[in-house]
Amino acid sequence: MKQILAFTFLLISMQHHAQITSGLSTPVSGFTSPDVKVRKDNSYKTAYINNVPMNVMKDFSARFGDQDVSWFVEDKEVTGCFYEEDVYHIIYYKSGRYLKTRSVYNGLRLATEIHDFLGRELGKEYKVNLVTEVKWEDQRVYEISLMDDKKICVVKIVVSNTDEELSIVEKTFLTKG
Repeated sequence: MKQILAFTFLLISMQHHAQITSGLSTPVSGFTSPDVKVRKDNSYKTAYINNVPMNVMKDFSARFGDQDVSWFVEDKEVTGCFYEEDVYHIIYYKSGRYLKTRSVYNGLRLATEIHDFLGRELGKEYKVNLVTEVKWEDQRVYEISLMDDKKICVVKIVVSNTDEELSIVEKTFLTKG
């Protein structure tokens, strides 16, 4: 009898809404408290997890597992944002298909082979400050800010996923001061 009363109370407290944002209604177990915003009239309004297309949710879950994600939904574009181990990730989908992942992190996390490549190309006096890494299915692009005592350098490196070849495609030097 107590179980029936508890279940009845739960149903009444939910007020029979189909769009509940608790873990009871979310399709992926890690999205227990989703933050979903839908763009309407040039601003974002609070929405529900079922505003995120199911194919986007499935792809996201397969790529990143269970994460505490903030979703931003527009007509044909969906963006998911989350932190994982001091890395900020932004995932882009268009028309339900994965486009790219943008990750921003401290220079200390930069892969050793890229760090060594920068040392050979720019000299050892520069320290890596901040990294923005953009991954597509076929390539990665790194935008890396480096500093020494007098200058700031921003470098863009392209890495092909097929042959892992590194190439600097852009270099900008700025004087501190």
